[in-house]
Amino acid sequence: MEPLGVFSSAGTTADLCQKLLLLCKDVKNAAAETDQLRRLLANFQRILTSVEEMRSSPNNAKLKHTHQLSDAVHEAQSLLQKLGDDLSPSSETAHRILRKIKGSSIRWPFEKNDILERMSSLERCMQVINESLQVDQTNLLLDINYRAILDKLPVAGDAYFDSFDESSKARCLPETRVDLLQEVSNWAKNSDSHAVFWLNGMAGTGKSTISRTISEIFANESRLGASFFFKRGEADRGGLAKFFTTMAADLVRRQPIFAPRIKEAIETEPGISTKSASDQFQKLILGPLSTIPKGSGQESPIIVVVDALDECDREKDIELLIWLFSRSSQPAFPKLKFFLTSRPELPLRLGFKKVEGTYKDLILHEVPASIIENDMLRFFEYELFNIRNDYNLSRSDDLKLPESWPGSSNLEILVKMAVPLFIFASTTCRFIADLKHGDPRRQLQRVLQYEAKAPGSRLDATYLPVLDQQLDGLSNSEKAEVAQEFRAIVGTIIILANPLSITALSRMLDISKETISNRLEMLHSVLDIPPSLTMPVRMLHLSFRDFLLDPEKRDKTPLWVEERQAHATMANHCLRLLDNLKPDMCSLKSPSISTVDIQRETIDHHLPPELQYSCLYWVSHVEHSETKLVDGGSVSEFLLRHFLHWLEALSLMDRTREIIGLIQVLQALVEPEAGIKTSDFLNDAKQFVRTHASTIESWPLQTYSSALVFTPSDSVVRAQFKDNIPSWILFPPPVDHSLNPCTLLIEGRSNYIECMAFSHDSTLLASGSRDQTLKVWDIVTGECLQAMTGHTDFVLSVDFSHDSSRLVSASSDHTIRIWRTDTGECIRILTGHSGIVTSAIFSPDSTLIASGSEDSTVRIWNEETGECKHELLGHKDPVTTVAFSRDSTLVASASHDGVIRIWSTNGGTYESTMHQKEDYHPWLTIFSPDSTRLAVVYGGGVLQYWRLDTKICERRIQFGNSNLKITHAAISHDWKYYLSTTTLGKTLLWRIDTEQCVHAFNPRIGFISSVAFSPDSTCFASASVSGEIGTWDVVEQDQNQLMADPTAIDTRPNRIKFSHDSSLVATTSLHGSRIMVWDARTGCSVQKLRFPGDALDDMVFSHDGSLMASVSLGSSPKQHVCIWKMDTGLGTDVEYHTPPFMDRGRFTFSHDLQFFAISFRETISLRGRGKKSWDYTNEYGHWFCQVVFCHDSAVLAAATTGGTVLLWETRTGQLIYQYSVPDTEIECIAFSHDLGLIAIATKTCRIHIIHRDSGECIRTIEDRPGDIDALAFTYDASFIGASMVGRKGTFIWQIETGQLLHNMHLWNMGRYVQFNSSTQHIPTNGDADGRESRLHGVDDHCCGYGLHSSGRWIVWGTQKLLRLPKRYETQKIAVSDRAIVLGYEGDRVIIITTSAKEGPDFEHISKMHGGTA
Repeated sequence: MEPLGVFSSAGTTADLCQKLLLLCKDVKNAAAETDQLRRLLANFQRILTSVEEMRSSPNNAKLKHTHQLSDAVHEAQSLLQKLGDDLSPSSETAHRILRKIKGSSIRWPFEKNDILERMSSLERCMQVINESLQVDQTNLLLDINYRAILDKLPVAGDAYFDSFDESSKARCLPETRVDLLQEVSNWAKNSDSHAVFWLNGMAGTGKSTISRTISEIFANESRLGASFFFKRGEADRGGLAKFFTTMAADLVRRQPIFAPRIKEAIETEPGISTKSASDQFQKLILGPLSTIPKGSGQESPIIVVVDALDECDREKDIELLIWLFSRSSQPAFPKLKFFLTSRPELPLRLGFKKVEGTYKDLILHEVPASIIENDMLRFFEYELFNIRNDYNLSRSDDLKLPESWPGSSNLEILVKMAVPLFIFASTTCRFIADLKHGDPRRQLQRVLQYEAKAPGSRLDATYLPVLDQQLDGLSNSEKAEVAQEFRAIVGTIIILANPLSITALSRMLDISKETISNRLEMLHSVLDIPPSLTMPVRMLHLSFRDFLLDPEKRDKTPLWVEERQAHATMANHCLRLLDNLKPDMCSLKSPSISTVDIQRETIDHHLPPELQYSCLYWVSHVEHSETKLVDGGSVSEFLLRHFLHWLEALSLMDRTREIIGLIQVLQALVEPEAGIKTSDFLNDAKQFVRTHASTIESWPLQTYSSALVFTPSDSVVRAQFKDNIPSWILFPPPVDHSLNPCTLLIEGRSNYIECMAFSHDSTLLASGSRDQTLKVWDIVTGECLQAMTGHTDFVLSVDFSHDSSRLVSASSDHTIRIWRTDTGECIRILTGHSGIVTSAIFSPDSTLIASGSEDSTVRIWNEETGECKHELLGHKDPVTTVAFSRDSTLVASASHDGVIRIWSTNGGTYESTMHQKEDYHPWLTIFSPDSTRLAVVYGGGVLQYWRLDTKICERRIQFGNSNLKITHAAISHDWKYYLSTTTLGKTLLWRIDTEQCVHAFNPRIGFISSVAFSPDSTCFASASVSGEIGTWDVVEQDQNQLMADPTAIDTRPNRIKFSHDSSLVATTSLHGSRIMVWDARTGCSVQKLRFPGDALDDMVFSHDGSLMASVSLGSSPKQHVCIWKMDTGLGTDVEYHTPPFMDRGRFTFSHDLQFFAISFRETISLRGRGKKSWDYTNEYGHWFCQVVFCHDSAVLAAATTGGTVLLWETRTGQLIYQYSVPDTEIECIAFSHDLGLIAIATKTCRIHIIHRDSGECIRTIEDRPGDIDALAFTYDASFIGASMVGRKGTFIWQIETGQLLHNMHLWNMGRYVQFNSSTQHIPTNGDADGRESRLHGVDDHCCGYGLHSSGRWIVWGTQKLLRLPKRYETQKIAVSDRAIVLGYEGDRVIIITTSAKEGPDFEHISKMHGGTA
């Protein structure tokens, strides 16, 4: 029916709904049924009205599902008409049924089952109409609503059967392959047939032609779901990286009913394209498929065509696809079916052997010869007929080919030569049609002569005519020259991992485009050579590559290509191009620009195709050349020059995740003895990438900043590329690997993680979460390999089988599940426990599974069958953990009451019981390697060792003190280390033999929820409640570096103070008892000072940095002032008796270092060399809030909370001046250099400039509210500067006019401010930072180093400079004009020495990244 007819019928049906609604109002005796019918009719009327309204839509002609609408609308119209007839009083049926009519009321004429059946039929019609309407609306809105979502899916555009690359290729001719195509069609239509049809045949038998034909037929019938044509040698089409995303995009294009469902899947999981293949298949294909209801109009099976599966690069991926496709045969609607073609290679045969009984197959080269000969004959007749006609169109009558050409005898010979290879037929016809080397007669004779030359080889007869004509008529020297040129050009094309254009090949090979074009001109029969020089050149068939590289063809053609040599030459070309890499290839300038903000056009402009190809595939060519890597070789030299530049390029190309794999390939090629330095570099490079992968992937230029700066100082990569560190970092900080030996950090990919386990080869990590999922991670790359769903409650335990092929998981849902690691399939579910299953593990021989439950039982299961062999009874409390002995003969179980039981796995018999009362229940049990002892880990940091023969606890260890709140613990498999996490956020590593903590650090991934050691005991993993996972090397710290008490609450620096010239930094922790003094230039510790007393109150440097004072509290009422010499670390302690609960003292050094003064409440004490001292007590009881010496040290000034400023002669203590500010408390004071002026800042944000001699206030400056923390005059007293921490700025006024001249916003403000003698700069300094900026007149701008509000970036003003890796996050930071100090556990710091007082040079940003290469 046409759209207008549908709209008309919909309107009529909607009127019927309205009529029935009115009739239902008059029914009085069936309220429930009439209400249900009325709701149904109202909904139906609304949908029908929507259909009718589409009549006026400009898109109504585009509707594709009007036939489904029509059928459903007509059926509904008939149902409603019958319903109205039966309900209306005027009908004969109603007269027979109705007993009584009163006024307008009528009795309900239907039996309950009758009306329910009618309403069910109406609901079905309504659903079909609604779904069809949705499909058509989806079609109309797809470009607007869904295209933006689908653009997020990486797609291999050339892989579709109707892509530009595939659309021009051959289809089956009419009347050929008739039986085969019919067989495929019958299979596709039959919903009960197997889900997979495997068409296999040897190379050249026409499989791809059949696939294109099948795809076209199904597409025309609207039954094609998707197509994907694999092609080895083309990256996007040679693997699974884009396979399922391409399939999903094609499904949306061809079957719009999938669109909203796939859209929802992408929105639910935006990163689905980075998930495992099985995850993508489930969530992008099967998941959306399962939500399509019956009656949606999608009655027939949907067909997916996958061609040349054997050209998928990885054998494991081939097997995975076969397995996944075979699983789609499970009940689903509509049914999804897969048509696959491939050569009968061994991986394919093995893959199908494993799913035997789930597929239909047809072996193409075993099709009866008579059928193939008939199809071949038709093909040759058709093609040669067209060649003859095309040739004759441009020839005079006497030169035309006769209508009898090529003759039946020649056709017979051609068919005989071709069978069963259709590639021979198609290549031969293209060769005959190529007129560049002769007319069709001559070209045909060239082919026919190979019937005798190559009687046993179809491929020889296919390709030798094409190759030999390259050399026809040439002398030997000319042949050698042509052969060399052929191998350089064509030999490159056939080994490319991704096809390149002639333009790119020209730059890659350093051969002119004209030379390449001329050489390819005679190869149109074997190569797809586009008219544009910028489009890629492709092989027409992979067999051409196989032929040229076949060692057995070496003596048959001078154009044979030696594969290893071709790859070696190509590797050299790639490395030559890569020598052009340099920092900031795309001239991004901003070190914080993210890859998502970089336009693809920008990247392609600066990284042309041949350079991108070289970045991606140079390693592959080195590998296939079988070149061994040695120190000083071309690969070694490239890595030493351009490794970081290569990383930047791959980041720009969004291929960072491939780097680890590429490095591993190179590692396998290193010559052990001659490549020691290369091996060391690659080992370090792999760790460098693992550690900083997320940073490099997201911010390419941080490769030179964050990644290098936060790499350990002994790193080979850091040492090699130290000159690439930004120039604003004068001295890269020394970074100790033991500070944070994190090797991998996976951020926020899961929910609350309850459990983890390593595979036995320590390459995989499995995690179980509260979101009911299991995930398998590659611990080298951090990639999530599988995400497994099925549990309906928390996953509490996970374990690998010994060969890592299977996983077992236990859950709060009372079940145990066994999974395949490679596919994520749940193999079987073990049920029987009546409570939460707390633990499930494989036996070392992987034949058994032991489980423990809160139902107080232990069960032993047969892994292969899932049968429960033994139910072990005896525990009275919930079982918390189970463990197998190393020989799989014993099982240990521990319960909540602390009882440990040993059982035999053979008979399920009870062997022994062990119990020693502890305050906490057992968390973990593990057998010794010789199975003679058992280690039991308890909460509270207790570890017990039991001998199994004597049942005696031979050792009990308490790790840490009993007050230490331990949340999780683990023991290494070699029994050497104990690991514990605490509520303080620390992870502590202990040596079991010495019972000493050998490493303490803060993982910085949030509250730890699970820990696990690797089987080789070289690393461990920790996971957090927020789903983050970190892996950490087992590293013992030097005991001199380890904090005195690793279990202390907080040993991060609490105070950080710079000296006035920023050359020294002093740090101390809140609960520590020592002060660390660091050289700000080198980051090295210069002094470790243990201050007297209990708590540090303040640290103050002298003006020249030679002395430092520490003010600390002792036992009440004592306070200590210790004066330390920075060169020797010697200190002099001065003890003061102070009132209890005293406020912190204010301390200051005189400029000449002869005196110091300190205030306590209302008292000031001055001490000097030669026993000179005096005290002053404010008689009014006001406290002193600041003390300061004048520049010549002759006068001491102090300000009080009562608004008074007092001046004393330093040597005598004589009070010489007193000035009162009437309005408020004083914040701070400052002298001019000539002592003629005093500046007084108040809490009301006023600055009073007082003439000292006259006491006159010559200027009052008012500003917006904000505490003024420091004041300073310029040298000539023309300007006054103020530091205001609250407003994060330094403000400068002209004293004469009171005008604000400068407003410098600073991100980390200090409490000191001073001008230098030139009056042109104002450096600020203090406990947090220091700054210097020129006076520019009226100005308002942000500048200065600081920490971004996110806590993850060092900034200059608003410009992000240096990203802090998550493992180096800290809120303890201080900044000066010379250094940035980051504080960490154990009084450790990272000091980044800065060189540019004016900030980084953003106009010459390349200097920040090492300049030119």
